[in-house]
Amino acid sequence: MKKLVLIFLILSIIAGGCTTNEEDQKQPDDIKTYSASDSKEDFSIWLPDWEEAESDDPNNNLTLTDKQCNIAVNVIDLPPEFYEKAVEDYIIENNGTILSRSPLTYTLTSGKYTFKTQTKALFCDDKTYFVYISCLEDQFDETMSQEVFDSMDCTKEWETPNRENKKLGLVVFPQNTSDINSYYKAFNLARDNNVQMTHYYVTWGEVENNWTTNDFILGMVKNKGLKSSIVFNVIHTSVIGELPDDVEFKGWDDPVFISRFSDFVIEYIERYEDTVDYVEIGNEVDIYLNKHPDELDDYAIFYKEVYDNIKEAHPDMKVGTVFAYHDLKANNNFEVYETLSPIGVFDAFTLYIYSQGFIFDRDPVELYEHLQEIEELTGDRNFAIEEIGWNAYEGLEGNEEDQRQAVSYAFDYLEEAPDRFEFMNWFILYDSSEEESRKVAESFIEPDDPLLENERFMDPFSNFIRYLGLIESDGTPREGWDEFAKRAQEYNEE
Repeated sequence: MKKLVLIFLILSIIAGGCTTNEEDQKQPDDIKTYSASDSKEDFSIWLPDWEEAESDDPNNNLTLTDKQCNIAVNVIDLPPEFYEKAVEDYIIENNGTILSRSPLTYTLTSGKYTFKTQTKALFCDDKTYFVYISCLEDQFDETMSQEVFDSMDCTKEWETPNRENKKLGLVVFPQNTSDINSYYKAFNLARDNNVQMTHYYVTWGEVENNWTTNDFILGMVKNKGLKSSIVFNVIHTSVIGELPDDVEFKGWDDPVFISRFSDFVIEYIERYEDTVDYVEIGNEVDIYLNKHPDELDDYAIFYKEVYDNIKEAHPDMKVGTVFAYHDLKANNNFEVYETLSPIGVFDAFTLYIYSQGFIFDRDPVELYEHLQEIEELTGDRNFAIEEIGWNAYEGLEGNEEDQRQAVSYAFDYLEEAPDRFEFMNWFILYDSSEEESRKVAESFIEPDDPLLENERFMDPFSNFIRYLGLIESDGTPREGWDEFAKRAQEYNEE
């Protein structure tokens, strides 16, 4: 099984360069009662009284043997899906036979001996505990194996708020996107500050043939007890989102395009059905469709048929789309909203308040006033705020006190909103880097658009994206984070 170490390292690179710390991997020998000093989760397990054996596997925490069988407990920093995939690949590559997957049971032959192995994983305290029981095939004790697996437990000293409406959400972005422990820290901050849900952006062309990153992020969401809203960026604010290489865009009403996209969304929902509560078709669609008004009617056909296909497969899924309220209001053009909103079961909005050039010189109370306007606009329909945020960068005339006030006004509205208000996702936890924010900014612009070379536009646009965090990229919390944490605690106690 030592080849699994190499597979594990390859998978961590695919996941986005995530790194691990070998010193953090090694846990106290007594895994039966393991608990980290600042942990809110404790892993426990019953193991037979066998002799301890040595292992040169760097992921191994404990190995026991009774000469006929071995029990190994491995501990890794990645969620279980990654290691399970590595195990299955190893079995196939070595001509093994998978007998079942719950628990994963397989046989491997070495020389004249055939070994039967069962393994089960449990994610606890930001680590995956993998327990392997392996014996000569005719010596395998199913009863003992089941007893060991049944004893695996993760005691959690936390509880996610459970609200049917008016849910508190936070768009979670880590301090360091190349360090897996930064992801754990970011999601723990959300979990420990009474956040119930988060939001994630899906690009069809990136995901359809490589689910690795989504498996990691949605697995993290699930492991932290959160739920998610998912937006499929078939419209990515001002451009058509990235499509798979073999998909040709012939128009929104193309039945082949509609069918292929519907199949992808349904597959996504079924892959992450324990986590996804809301699905949105297109992000800030009014911005693109206001630039291409001749496509509005065809997009309505596309949206309605995709909606119907999703609801046929998953009748209880809440399906909508995302509008940019600040642009609707700035342009005083609500035709896109009036055309598309009757199709979905809820309307989602993004909301930012700034002047031309992404200058944050406005009064934060306007955020509260705009939320009231959205409530009025939606009539008796369910609605949600998918993104709401405030930039704190002095170069855009933002500051921490205004961001703090914006957070406070957002909570004021959340507390008094009507029951048809589904959720509010604050955008975003951490600032991004200069490189990341520039890449995101460029994604909203067509590749041949001369605007990409216009630094008078691109520089403030990138900084608008970069400095929306409640926490600075070096880990320093802003006043807005302190306000968010305080109000989230109060909101949870209501």
